Amino acid sequence: MRRNTIARLTAAILGSLGLAISAIVCIARAAPFSLGTRFAMAHYSFVLIWITAACFGFVAKSGARAWAVYIALSALFLALALWSPS
Repeated sequence: MRRNTIARLTAAILGSLGLAISAIVCIARAAPFSLGTRFAMAHYSFVLIWITAACFGFVAKSGARAWAVYIALSALFLALALWSPS
């Protein structure tokens, strides 16, 4: 396998998982609903976010670019979750 193909596959599987986890943490912390509703929203949106993010990793032209997008978006979601009022 080519190096770029391996980088894209690992980004699609592992990078999208990190992105989905950071996105649901952001949803669970920042959504202006009750605790149960925020948990349910995060729980049910996890698979949808993970699959959508993984699709980007599979169609990306470069594995490095896919990793960069995943890391940047994960950092953004975690920063929003950290500084959002609970």
